[in-house]
Amino acid sequence: MRRVVWKSLRRANISPKNFQLSPNMIGPQQTYEFGPFRLIPAERQLLRDGEVVALTPKAFDLLLALVEQNGHLIEKDELLKQVWPDSFVQEANLSVKMSALRRALGEGSNDHQYIETVPKRGYRFVARVNVAAAGSSSVFQQQ
Repeated sequence: MRRVVWKSLRRANISPKNFQLSPNMIGPQQTYEFGPFRLIPAERQLLRDGEVVALTPKAFDLLLALVEQNGHLIEKDELLKQVWPDSFVQEANLSVKMSALRRALGEGSNDHQYIETVPKRGYRFVARVNVAAAGSSSVFQQQ
């Protein structure tokens, strides 16, 4: 959503420096919990048992795309469009970022606790995800 706002500002010749993006403009802030992890999109943070897990920006975007579509297959081309929207990127880059993401999550090469590879198609986030509004005690469970 932020990317859409920034692009709209640029098209209207409004400098982002003169514009403050408030949390209310990007909708309700959610956190995603799975296993020992908590993904906080608004802060661009992944926590494991309360400790920050280092992720590159693209690995974070990749994880967020997968978690938001939890349980559903995301085709490789769709992931490439979401994570690298304004760039031509080869599929090998996706594989490299996916490997780094799996390492950060503690998955082995044959372990599919969080991310399942669907050969020649794409990827699926398979862990149970709990969704909560930031600052809320309400938790919603996704399949």
